[in-house]
Amino acid sequence: MSTLTIIIIVIVVIVLLGIAGYYLWDYAEENYGFNIFGTGILVRGLIGILAIVLALLIVTNNETENIDQGVYLLLGIGGILFIWNFIITWIKTNPLIAIFAFIYQIVAAYFVIKLINKAINAFD
Repeated sequence: MSTLTIIIIVIVVIVLLGIAGYYLWDYAEENYGFNIFGTGILVRGLIGILAIVLALLIVTNNETENIDQGVYLLLGIGGILFIWNFIITWIKTNPLIAIFAFIYQIVAAYFVIKLINKAINAFD
């Protein structure tokens, strides 16, 4: 395959995932009255991602074989927050929406972190 074909496929996949995410959000909002990208969901996702990234940074910068207990704590906090989001979405909607929304919630939190980084870097 040529490079142009790969670029077109990547763009089409991104657009299709965006459309699917919109319809997932719209369906949950209309049928269940629940915003799967609400403030609480995104804040828990942001804190969860930051906790997991911080734990991974500690592990990768650790020159010894020992892993600090703080790493386990950070991984636990991140995991609990993501499970919390999943359970809330499941309770307020249905299991299928919760499974798909879980993936989109992680992606949304990642993009919010990227936006925050760009906003911070704009002032430098």
